[in-house]
Amino acid sequence: MYEEGGLDNLCTVSSGGNNTKLLKESTIKEIDRLLNNPNSTITSYVELLSILTETTQKDITYSALYQHCKSKHYSKLKVARKSHHKKDEQAVEAFKKTPQPIN
Repeated sequence: MYEEGGLDNLCTVSSGGNNTKLLKESTIKEIDRLLNNPNSTITSYVELLSILTETTQKDITYSALYQHCKSKHYSKLKVARKSHHKKDEQAVEAFKKTPQPIN
């Protein structure tokens, strides 16, 4: 750098980077619409990614989508734990109806 521009070029701070947006405006609006819909059944970022690649933008990466959703929408897509296949539903209802003893 010194050989090309001298001391002035060496002392300049160039801390830029690649600031190109990875998500288009139409994709951002679609994400906003899908995440703010109370009737939405989206349960994972992978599902959201597949919906967006089908409808708006083909070249979205998972990490870009995840970062956008976490930073802009403060989203936490979570799924409830699966119930065991041998679970007895009648026993669960009986347990819930049993009164608690008073000490």
